[in-house]
Amino acid sequence: MEIRFRPKEHLDALNSGEIDSIPQSYLNDLFSEICSSKETPKFKAVDYAAGADYIWIYAALAGIVHAIALGEQINNGFEGWAKLAKKIIKLIKKTDAIALDKDALSVLCINTILELQPEIHSIKKIIEYETEVPAAYGYGGECEYSKFLEKAQIYYIQGYEVNSKQLLLFGARENGDIEILKYIDIVKYR
Repeated sequence: MEIRFRPKEHLDALNSGEIDSIPQSYLNDLFSEICSSKETPKFKAVDYAAGADYIWIYAALAGIVHAIALGEQINNGFEGWAKLAKKIIKLIKKTDAIALDKDALSVLCINTILELQPEIHSIKKIIEYETEVPAAYGYGGECEYSKFLEKAQIYYIQGYEVNSKQLLLFGARENGDIEILKYIDIVKYR
């Protein structure tokens, strides 16, 4: 999982370019609930809008990669998905700005399904698409360690088949805003 963010508590340090003054322990604490006990996330300062110094902190979490692959089905462990989503939502609230990758947004979409549906037996990801929204800022050029960082604003479309009966189509922004674009009762069309 890849996340870039601007923590509310240390915006002054980011804005003045004093990244080293943000305690590593503070950053580790922010991510402690999301990361496994064995994982220590790597943090890197990233300057967006070169010349304007709009600095973000980038974190790559190796423990959460490909949360749910296209075509993969989940048949159990729904409580774990809900817990992880709550931790991501808690992190979002502690930031001034955040950009989440498709794995984090998959977790949030699955959580929305769990909140909407009283009885879940299976969730299968059947659609995954992303497009970059043109923006006036960006990392500028290619990044040797992450394609995620090259994108300023991203719009994701994800679709999930629920209980082999419904299709939920989501639109999601990199900042964690999610909306249900379409609900289809698949059984009606079979």
